[in-house]
Amino acid sequence: MSVTAVCRKCGGKAASDTFRLDYKAGYVVCPNCYDGARKNAPAKSGIQGPADRKAAPVKPEAPKPAGWDADDAAAEKLYKQKQRVAGQVESAGVDRLKFSCPKCSYSFTFHKEKWPKSCPYCDTAIHSRTTF
Repeated sequence: MSVTAVCRKCGGKAASDTFRLDYKAGYVVCPNCYDGARKNAPAKSGIQGPADRKAAPVKPEAPKPAGWDADDAAAEKLYKQKQRVAGQVESAGVDRLKFSCPKCSYSFTFHKEKWPKSCPYCDTAIHSRTTF
């Protein structure tokens, strides 16, 4: 003999040991409501297919000047990378610098003379040792 309980969703009665937690509703429901919710809900996995993704807007590239070659493209790439890293380091006092990790955006301060090898939060290597 089992104890019967009333379902909060439909008001029906069922054995209390058959109730299951409905994560969307946030409370336990009878087997009929649980199975009904599972059948009506579309099967959705964590992996998105190509139809589920929204296409990112493509930025049109500015036209390159005459005489632009692979060396210029490599130099521009290095310059942008250096600017990205250099822009994340700023002064935080007389002897201290403030750095924002490019991977996790964690901000931390350190002494100018003791540059850290990696981010203390995500352990990403810090390669740039810019002098300020």
